Amino acid sequence: MAKTKRSYKRKTPEKVKEEINHLTEGMEKSISNHFHSPEQMKEYLNFMGKFHRYSPRNTALIDSQFPGAEAVGSYAFWKEKGFPVNKGEKSLKILVPNRLGQHFQNEEGEWKPLKYATKKEKQLVKDGQLDKRDGRLVYSTGSVFDISQTSATQKDLPQIFPNKWIDGQVENYSQLRRGMEDIAEKNNIRIVEPYEELGAAKGVSYTGRGEVALNPRNSERQDTKTLLHELTHAKLHTKENMNDYTKPEKEFQAEMTAYTVASYFNIDTSDYSLDYLHHWTKDHELKDHEKLLQEVQSTAKEFIMTIEESMEQEKEGEKSMDAKEQKHVVEEEKQERERLPSEKLRDMYRSQVSKSERDSGPFGKEKSQKKSIPTKTSKRLIRRSS
Repeated sequence: MAKTKRSYKRKTPEKVKEEINHLTEGMEKSISNHFHSPEQMKEYLNFMGKFHRYSPRNTALIDSQFPGAEAVGSYAFWKEKGFPVNKGEKSLKILVPNRLGQHFQNEEGEWKPLKYATKKEKQLVKDGQLDKRDGRLVYSTGSVFDISQTSATQKDLPQIFPNKWIDGQVENYSQLRRGMEDIAEKNNIRIVEPYEELGAAKGVSYTGRGEVALNPRNSERQDTKTLLHELTHAKLHTKENMNDYTKPEKEFQAEMTAYTVASYFNIDTSDYSLDYLHHWTKDHELKDHEKLLQEVQSTAKEFIMTIEESMEQEKEGEKSMDAKEQKHVVEEEKQERERLPSEKLRDMYRSQVSKSERDSGPFGKEKSQKKSIPTKTSKRLIRRSS
């Protein structure tokens, strides 16, 4: 008897809400617990660096369900990459945001889905005579699997996630610096020389000017971390909103972003960053860890992608230069091949025989046979050359 395929039973909105509440219960507490000690902070930041494209909630959810996760993707993602999920593996649950359709306010003051508006109402909305708003954000649950739950191995990571881990040691400082300069340019921030003696300070953000500066005494490693720190200040803590954050919150965000981006490119700043973060968090109340972390992650994601894009463009430029040089060599070789054989032979012959042999040799005879009867002037010139 053939088995009948069970139809998928869709979850009710109540069931979905219950599942989400269960997943996120105590999430704020879970996130804030990571900042009680430098060790806990390092663990969280290293994890966040790997999953910078996920929200703080989803990052914490993945970590709580599968400690030590390296790289995650959906069932379909792994199958498409050629590394199917191993049989019997349990999925990790994450939150999937969904934006409902737009709504409009009709002439009676009721809010209705825009898709149900009449032709006249749609025109009034388009003309701005009726108000409209985005639909509210609702969440559902999604499923992902870690690379260790699939047939893939660590060696397959570069193929699955191109540029996920780029060799970013200090030898590549010039490439990283160009990437950070691109970050500044995209955010209308200027990197300038300091206007005053910075003393022991590693850098400064001139909030009112939209400028940042580095201490000229810094090493390249320090410059990388500090420039990321100051660029975060300049991006997140502008003169318009700087009073919305306390001093500890600003320093917390700037150093967390710097550490996350630097560690992504294999530049370890933990010896400095963790003490710095602990100093600003141990005796200070941070109002909303999740909001602060959301801004950190979105900023870190932007910075990482900009630096990677800059590095990729540089690689393409190098490839283009190599191609031009190769083309030049090929052209030279082609010209060499196209030289007349008699010319090549004559040059080789003349470079290897004595003068007397050259004068009486085949090329000398060939040359003299081609000459017309010399005039007195031409005879005199030939003598001078002998």
